[in-house]
Amino acid sequence: ELVLSEPGYKRPYLAPAHLPLPPFPLRLGLTCGQVLVYNKRHTGAAGWPLTSRPDWDFDLLALVLQLFQERLLDIEETFARTVFNSPIVAAIAAHIQKRAKPVVLSLDLSAM
Repeated sequence: ELVLSEPGYKRPYLAPAHLPLPPFPLRLGLTCGQVLVYNKRHTGAAGWPLTSRPDWDFDLLALVLQLFQERLLDIEETFARTVFNSPIVAAIAAHIQKRAKPVVLSLDLSAM
């Protein structure tokens, strides 16, 4: 299902041009998408879903999302929409926004 499936059963997540062995960056991006979609099905070492763990996990998940986005053009559209519609992506975006520090620009004209 990840890469190659019978088109009548389920659309492959990658274009046939990338098969049978997609380049590593593409496999990594696809794997990152799977992590984001299926994160609630699996638990971390402590036994709870990734979405309920401490903030440092969101930094890691933000990296996972970035790696997925870097390969977005090579990934099947329906799967990409599934990833972006998953609750974890909204949680990652909220975390990034919460942690973002405003940039304060200071223009010192006294030296002119």
